Formats: sequence, C-alpha cells, structure tokens
Amino acid sequence: MEFAPIQVTTVDYIITAATGNIINRKSKLFDIDNISVGGQCIIEEGAILHGDYAEIELGLNCYVGKGVQLAPTAKQIRGSTVHLPMRVGDHVIFEEGAVVRALSIGSNTYIGKNAVIGPQCIISENCFIEENATLPLGTVLPPFSLVRGSPAQIESQLYESFTELHQDLSFRYYRRYQTPLSRGSISLK
Repeated sequence: MEFAPIQVTTVDYIITAATGNIINRKSKLFDIDNISVGGQCIIEEGAILHGDYAEIELGLNCYVGKGVQLAPTAKQIRGSTVHLPMRVGDHVIFEEGAVVRALSIGSNTYIGKNAVIGPQCIISENCFIEENATLPLGTVLPPFSLVRGSPAQIESQLYESFTELHQDLSFRYYRRYQTPLSRGSISLK
C-alpha cells in the first residue's frame, strides 16, 4: 500500500531540520517544555498534547493523526490528584480522533481511528488496537495483542512479523510528507 504524497509547507507546518519532526501549526501543544518529541515524528492538525498536565515523551517515528488527544493520566494519591508522565515508544501510530490517557504505550503499536484509551492503561509493545475500541481504566495489554470492541477485549495474538510490518508502515507514513528539505529546496547552511 502506497500513500499519496502530502506537500508540506512552512506556512502550515513547523519542520525541525535537526530531528525531522513535522508539526502542524494547527495542533495544540500545551507547555512544550514538558513535551519531548523523538525524531521523524508527525503531529497533525487539531492534535492536542497536554504537557500542561505532566510530561509526554514520544519516541522515534511516531504519527499523531488529526484530532488526536494525548493527556497524561490522573491518579488520586492521598486525596490529591496527581498527573503521571506518559511514555510512548518508537513507531507508534495514533489514528484520527483517538483519545489517549495511558501511562505508557510500547513501541510498534497501532491505535485505530476514534479509539479511546482510558486512564492508567499500560499497552505493551507490538499491539494493534482497532478503530472505535475503548480500553477501560487500568487495562494492561500484553505484547502482540489484537484488541477490539467497547469495552475492548483481546481477540487474538499478533504474529511476530507484525513488528517489521508495522515499522515499515510507520516509515511509509513519514515518507509521504514531502517537505522542502526532502524536495531539496531549503539549504541547512
């Protein structure tokens, strides 16, 4: 499967030359000092990252689709609400409209369109969460889980080849964004 190229301009996107991140200017990153974005990540229009709650760390080659909301989880500790950091591994794809409040998401994970990941969830590496799935509070997914439904249930275990296939998919997501750098029209001098 090949994707149609998306022409990226500096009018619509912030392009970081050093790390290759592509961030839509119509996304909302609250308290950017608490948001760490690995290299070759894409954050699309309407995405909201709540660094104002707690730290959010995205690994390498992540895709945050249109309207995705990433908000660190809240937990009651001795009568006070505390927000805990959100850690996201490498090659994680968040499709359009996903709402995520997880503690951690392992590498090579796919979160489908309009999926809802509840507070305090821990998603291991190499998981596939289908569109419209809802993971309730505190769900822990083992590696290679295929999840669907509301409330979500593990339907089957993915093959080990999922890792390589998913990484290839995340690279193809990134390569479809044609930046001035990739087209050779900007000098880094």
